[in-house]
Amino acid sequence: MSLVRKSSTVSRKESSIMSKQVKAIALCRVSSDEQLNNNSLDRQNISVHEMARKIGAIIPSDYIWSGSVSSKVGKNMKRKDLNEIYEVCKRDKDVKYIIVDEPDRFMRSIEEAFAWQVKFREIGVEVLFTDEQLNGDNLFTKLQRVMKYIQAEGSNEERMNKAKKGLRDHLVSGRYPFAIPRGYKKGKQLAIPEKDGERAELLQDLLKSIAYYILTPSEALVEYNKRAPLIYDKYCPLKMDKWRTIITNPFYAGIVEVKKQIKYRNENGLHEPIITKKEHEKIVEIMEGKGKSHKAPAKEGNPDFPLNKFIYCDDCCHRISKYNTFVGINQGNGKGRFYKKYRCRGCYRCLERDEVNNGIKAICDSLEMTEKSRKLLISALEEIWKQEEDNTKRKIRGLKIKLESVKGAIDSLMSAYLEESDIEMKQDIKERRNNKKMEFDNIKNEIEKLEASMNDNKKEFITFALSFVDKLGSSFVELLPKEAEKCKQIIFPDGFRVSRNNFVYTTSISPIYRLRSRKKSAFAENFPMWYTRRDSNPRLSVPKTDALIH
Repeated sequence: MSLVRKSSTVSRKESSIMSKQVKAIALCRVSSDEQLNNNSLDRQNISVHEMARKIGAIIPSDYIWSGSVSSKVGKNMKRKDLNEIYEVCKRDKDVKYIIVDEPDRFMRSIEEAFAWQVKFREIGVEVLFTDEQLNGDNLFTKLQRVMKYIQAEGSNEERMNKAKKGLRDHLVSGRYPFAIPRGYKKGKQLAIPEKDGERAELLQDLLKSIAYYILTPSEALVEYNKRAPLIYDKYCPLKMDKWRTIITNPFYAGIVEVKKQIKYRNENGLHEPIITKKEHEKIVEIMEGKGKSHKAPAKEGNPDFPLNKFIYCDDCCHRISKYNTFVGINQGNGKGRFYKKYRCRGCYRCLERDEVNNGIKAICDSLEMTEKSRKLLISALEEIWKQEEDNTKRKIRGLKIKLESVKGAIDSLMSAYLEESDIEMKQDIKERRNNKKMEFDNIKNEIEKLEASMNDNKKEFITFALSFVDKLGSSFVELLPKEAEKCKQIIFPDGFRVSRNNFVYTTSISPIYRLRSRKKSAFAENFPMWYTRRDSNPRLSVPKTDALIH
């Protein structure tokens, strides 16, 4: 319920009578549903009208402001009800009083209360309370008013602190006591939202598409506005400012965070996430890294065509320009079907994407690492493993120092609890100690996880890394564009070429690889090969050894 000014139709005769009498404005306010349900407004209204009768003033029916409004400290100078009342008082010179039940119904801020009283007095209007002992200008009356405002502001601050503490306790435990984010619904457990079926799946699909550069944020927004009306009963299309807030919300990655009433972030929310933390970080990077413009798939590379601009056309007349490269396109047949192809930017020759990929796989499958290169790679992997271990050890040391600090705080709070005699203070100390114990347990669990990760099998890590090398053909064409570019620079420095007969080949291969030989020989086993193509040998997949070594 919002604060409402009551209105009614007043006849000219009644208006004339009223204009000859002193008028007053009634201000009745509640700030919670509990007060509203306890009929606080009705009680205030009766008291205010009784006070108006005592001072001989009338309260016109349209001069009553009654309802629910916040009097948060620092916000009262812009309160809508008080500013409306002030404008009425300036227009109607017969208004001499604003009658309020108690000081805390006027507001819960000492400075702002006196500022408003002075502001009204300047236009000839006095703020009166139903308790007559609080009205007047003598020192004792002013002191009583000050004490009432101190109690009101103190009570307000205490209530706010309790609310903040309750919010923090929820966040510490991994709960989310705020408005349920889009794609989720109220769960069976308190403050733990659950995924909302198709709505969660739609959002998950688009968030992952943004994270992996399949769609730009703008394209994802268009897609969401197109598909959401099918699963929402009432749907209002989103704009980019709202969409930006939604897709960068860490809640979807299992994180509960608030930056308003309090500032707190818990990486381990109890709700089920729809994306990983790395995917969330990537989305945030996309949205923040480019400011108002967003990273598009074309700039980051299209995952459907990781070999864009890596393949050169032998049959193109623009041989010395940048236009002799193939780029990926989705070619339509005019009947709603599309085919993924590579097209030369110079002569517009098209190749089926899968055929090109198979040609490159054939090249890669004809290769294997030299023994020397494999040993160097394993050494590098071991060094990476060691660096990761060192980083983990440093992190564990830092967490152990923090753990000792928290343990010291718990001991101090325990001593304070035993020495304190006030029951309320003891309860507050106990709650703070419980929070510290929860923090202690969280840090301890994190240390245990890190120590367990250090004990993972290093052999499994190296085997996993070498599996890419051993399956180079299928691995290469499944890479994301940026990774494919790095791989191409290391292994295929000159990229790939397509002959007039649509054979895919390469002019050079890094010496870290060698040709797989059917017939084993000391020469073929140890010699790192550097490939060059001859016109008589268009396919590198079945080369002649003497024609390929130089």
